[in-house]
Amino acid sequence: MTLREAIDAYKDLSGRASDVGRKLAFAGIAVIWVFSGGIVSAKGSIAISQRFFDAGLCLTIALVLDFLQYLVATAMWGVFTNRKERKGAGPDEDVGTPSFINWPADLFFELKSVGVVVGYIFLAIGLSTRISW
Repeated sequence: MTLREAIDAYKDLSGRASDVGRKLAFAGIAVIWVFSGGIVSAKGSIAISQRFFDAGLCLTIALVLDFLQYLVATAMWGVFTNRKERKGAGPDEDVGTPSFINWPADLFFELKSVGVVVGYIFLAIGLSTRISW
């Protein structure tokens, strides 16, 4: 396997993981919505269990981190390519990509993945108290 093939595999797999994680976060929020029952408290707000709240918070944070991953990556690559273009680099020129350029996006990717997993742990705990076997 060449380095290019390894990089392509990483890009493909991380992109798919992002898509699946995003869908899981939305699905988890939908499950919370359905199983919370829309119980309105005396103050007029919707009352949900603490576990569902924790799950929803983790899943929402994961979605925010998903957005930030792409926002930061776009900014980093945009600044990098803009600087290289201003220095006269052509579209097919090897510009020597710095090793740190993907670190912020990778961090957001890892954090959002953890957020989805933790959110689903809270969701499973919350569901276990709602469903009788």
